[in-house]
Amino acid sequence: PAMDTSFRVPPARRFGAHLSFDLAFKESSTPGGPKQPIYIGAVAGTFKLNEFNHLYLGLGYEYHRSVYNFALHTYAFDTRKEARQGATRWMVFLADEFLFGSLGVMLQAGYYVSPKSVLISKPIYSKLGIRYYLPAVGKPATQFYVGIYLKAHAFTAEYIGLGMGARL
Repeated sequence: PAMDTSFRVPPARRFGAHLSFDLAFKESSTPGGPKQPIYIGAVAGTFKLNEFNHLYLGLGYEYHRSVYNFALHTYAFDTRKEARQGATRWMVFLADEFLFGSLGVMLQAGYYVSPKSVLISKPIYSKLGIRYYLPAVGKPATQFYVGIYLKAHAFTAEYIGLGMGARL
């Protein structure tokens, strides 16, 4: 006999957009040393496989203040502009998010595409995130969220970040 799938309701809108802003702090290698901010942003297109599973394809941005300060301190760059470019990271990413009510668990993999960035240990990174979604508002429906993320290169964690964003 055929499987009854009549109870499944396809999402009203399969394609959407995503926008996020996060903040993390990175401590220097000296315990108790200065904690420098990392500013993080992302924009992505979304595709709803079903109401519990969403795919993301996007462009990410990071600015590492610690890299900027280190580059200036070690004279790695001739100008402040070059140091800012070295501290800026652009990346493309693919993510999958699993939704459990108001909670989302996001798995992301990305690749750095900015050629002038420095102090990147590996060109591929991964990110694990947990998001709490607020009830949808407006037309079209927009869901705002807050989240916490762990970013790593292979088995070495780079930072834990806190963020907020919206899914349209």
